[in-house]
Formats: sequence, C-alpha cells, structure tokens
Amino acid sequence: MRALLKFVLAFGLSFIVTSASVAQSFFVAPQVNVGLSVATARDYANPEVGYGLQLGYRLINRWMVVAGYDHYRFSVDAPISRLANVSPIFANPGFPEILPLDMNNQAWNTGVRYTLPYSRLIPFIGLSASTNLLEVEGFGLSISRRYWGVAPIIGAELPITSRWSLQADARLQTIFVRGNIPFFQEVVKEHFVFIPVQAGVVFYVVK
Repeated sequence: MRALLKFVLAFGLSFIVTSASVAQSFFVAPQVNVGLSVATARDYANPEVGYGLQLGYRLINRWMVVAGYDHYRFSVDAPISRLANVSPIFANPGFPEILPLDMNNQAWNTGVRYTLPYSRLIPFIGLSASTNLLEVEGFGLSISRRYWGVAPIIGAELPITSRWSLQADARLQTIFVRGNIPFFQEVVKEHFVFIPVQAGVVFYVVK
C-alpha cells in the first residue's frame, strides 16, 4: 500500500508540473497551517503553527487535481499515568505528573478538488490521500513511524487580482495506524484524527 501511494503522489506531482504549459490554470500556494486536536486529545495536545506548499492543475470545468506538502506540529503534555500503563520505565516516582513531548507530522498528499457555483467567493470541496511521517520526541527519545491517511476538504478562495488569491480550507485528517509507537501509543493514538486548518496565498502561473 505504501509503495502504491508513493507512486500516486509522485505521478500527481509530475503530472501537474509537466502539464502546466497547456493547463487552463496552474497555481502554486504557500500556506501556514495549524492542526486542531479532537476528542479527549484536546485536553493535552496544543497545536502549533506549521507550513505547507500546494500545487494545483485544472483538469476540466470545475475539477482540479492538487498535490502538496504539509507540516503539522503539536506540543503534547502527556500524562505519565497513561505512559506508566504501557511501560514500567514511566512508573518511577521521580517522574513528573506531566511529560512534555513534541509531535510532528509531515504529509505528502494528492487529491481532487471540485469548485462549487460562486460569484465573488469561490467555495470548493475535495478529497486527498497522503503518506505521513509521524515523529514523537521527548525525554531523550525520538521515535518515528510512516503511515497513510485520507481527508475530506472544504474551503474557499478569494480572488484579489487576475493571478493572486487568498485561500483557506479545513479538513478532517485521519491517519491509519499499522502497529504502535513504542511507549507512546496510549497518548499518540488519539492524535491520528485531527482537523488541519490551512490558509495562504495562491499564485496562478497559467490562467
């Protein structure tokens, strides 16, 4: 599955780049993002600002294919009581009640977008697939795992000039887990569903 997803991502990027010269529209969109925690993770996962870059190519009418890279960051106040249930190493009385961790998720994604009827503001919906590198760091430990995920998307674009626009979207990001992250699975597992909110500028190379 990982090999197939990497092929799809690579094909999506190469298709966008090589087709730009004949595209009805081709855009580049740098952006900032933040991943909002959901469910009980909201009690101890604090989102931090990340970044990303998106490329888009209009196929036909209202349909567009998009591909990009996103980096999401969280600071996690991990309850030692959860970790102690996983490994005796965290049951030491010398440990604080809360262990600070850093969690990073790097996502290469590709998908489709459909533009809804509009006047001034351009709403859109979409669906993306991604390969994700999840990294957890804390207490001298650094652990990373690679997973794949999917996300439905809803957003809007506000044209400023013929080539420049502002864009924002939100998605429900689900990362499918294959195996646990040692020591941290009781904390991290609740972060595999989160809501990234992204905003940035859009520049149309060809329009």
